[in-house]
Amino acid sequence: MKSLSELIVQANIEKNLEKKTEIFKKIAIKYWHLSDLKNSKKFAQLTLNMAQNNNLQNLEAAALNTLGLINVSSNNYDEALNFFLQTLNVYKKIENNPAIAISLGNVGLIYLNMNELDKALEYFLKAKKFVPQKDDYNATYNTESIIINTGIVYLRMKKYDEALKYLEEAYSFCSKQNLKRSEAIILVNIGEAYMALDQHERAIQYFTKAIDVARELEDKKILIPAMNNLGASYCNLGQFKEAVKTHSKTLQMAEELGYKEFIKNIYLYLSRDYEKQKDFESALKFYKKHSEIKDSLFTEELTKKLADVSSSHEIERKELLSQQMMEKAGRLASIGVISGGITHEINQPVCAIKMSAESILYWNKNNDLILPEYLTEGLENIVEASNRIDEIIKHMRSFWKLPKTNSLKPIDINKAVKHALNLIERQLYSHGVFIETKLARQKLLICAESIHIEQIILNIITNAIHSLDDSEQKDKRIHICTKDKDNQVVLQISDNGSGFAPETGEKIYDPFYSTKSPDKGMGLGLAIVKNYVEKYNADIKAGNKKSGGAEFVITFNKNEGAES
Repeated sequence: MKSLSELIVQANIEKNLEKKTEIFKKIAIKYWHLSDLKNSKKFAQLTLNMAQNNNLQNLEAAALNTLGLINVSSNNYDEALNFFLQTLNVYKKIENNPAIAISLGNVGLIYLNMNELDKALEYFLKAKKFVPQKDDYNATYNTESIIINTGIVYLRMKKYDEALKYLEEAYSFCSKQNLKRSEAIILVNIGEAYMALDQHERAIQYFTKAIDVARELEDKKILIPAMNNLGASYCNLGQFKEAVKTHSKTLQMAEELGYKEFIKNIYLYLSRDYEKQKDFESALKFYKKHSEIKDSLFTEELTKKLADVSSSHEIERKELLSQQMMEKAGRLASIGVISGGITHEINQPVCAIKMSAESILYWNKNNDLILPEYLTEGLENIVEASNRIDEIIKHMRSFWKLPKTNSLKPIDINKAVKHALNLIERQLYSHGVFIETKLARQKLLICAESIHIEQIILNIITNAIHSLDDSEQKDKRIHICTKDKDNQVVLQISDNGSGFAPETGEKIYDPFYSTKSPDKGMGLGLAIVKNYVEKYNADIKAGNKKSGGAEFVITFNKNEGAES
């Protein structure tokens, strides 16, 4: 099996279009196995584009399936469902029965994860119809997964007899095929079915078998729930000391691994164990622990959901409940959907352009650099520009997400200013605006994402350009200054336009607030600026200069390692 680097080299030199697409498919899957979802998605989309353009239906389906898997890995089930349904349609066209069975199973699994049990069951039962009879089981149909998941759906629906029928069938198959991990999962689920039927001694037998297999595999993600259920069965039989002993061991393992959801459940079981023994003090202690971690998990989930919903608005929660803010939220959501589609459409041709340029450069390198220097420089510029577009697309997709603090690195704000000016240079020229810069001689380091700081600068400059366009000023100027003041980094951007109207105040940062005509934007630019400034615990002040025009002053915390 070829390594990732070997496949990339092979893709660059392969001339046959179908073979090249096949290699891209393999690269996408390699990246997915490495959990590099960004590159996996890039190559999967490239595979899809090439396959669709050249009527390579098997490769088209494979690319769609990979995109589905990528979205599952990101817990983006709606997108995953969309890709798996598209995969299913392609396989139906080419009548590939094993692939149809797997695709139906994948759709069922998404519905199972979304807790839409009726839909999940519908697709698993459809998938099973495509699976050969028992004597002809074939791994290419993903048989054990389809049958196990059908049993799990029935278990969640509390249809225990049907659940046992499918789970025992799956166990028989997995035992013959020596699929140990699947065996352990099935044993846990069979035990849960018997526990629900109050057949606790039988449940203990299955949980004990599952524990033995999980220990053999050293798989604690199966071992912990199996032991937890074993302890619960002991408690149900009145063997309270065994229950406490088992749950205490399970708790120790879960705490070592930091599995909060498991810890929460074990606390509740221990509380029940002690309550049954009339040890109410211990029961209360563990119930309090259960409540604390439950509240903590709920708060984490709620905070995440609130951040997703409200991070696009810098307003009070009460304002979010008002009709006006709800309308704005709807408009922002629409923009999010539109921008997602736009970035998807842009990304595919950009990937193709970049790959083509890199392929030519690779060919040139292996052919004694026969291309003229100006051509190689042009190709290198294409690659660099493509990378820049890729960064912007990535930025648009994660627009309102808070960066991970531990992943941030110190950046020089002067570099961010220069990079932003390079990007907007032509726009300044076409509007007849002259830029004056007074940048600090030394590096001014702040801890932030470079692309976010550039977006702050670009949005303020764009706002200034529009203001200058609407003014009667003939000598249009924008002044940018950076300096170190009181161990803080200060960025000042001002113009000699008409300035802010007296009534605007803090409204300039509201999403969709704009005094400009619609063709000059939707009033999101300064909302974006405010969003990023606050993300980095910086401070922003806006006002009018005495000499005329608007001025923004942004103060960042200086990075401790900054050079003076």
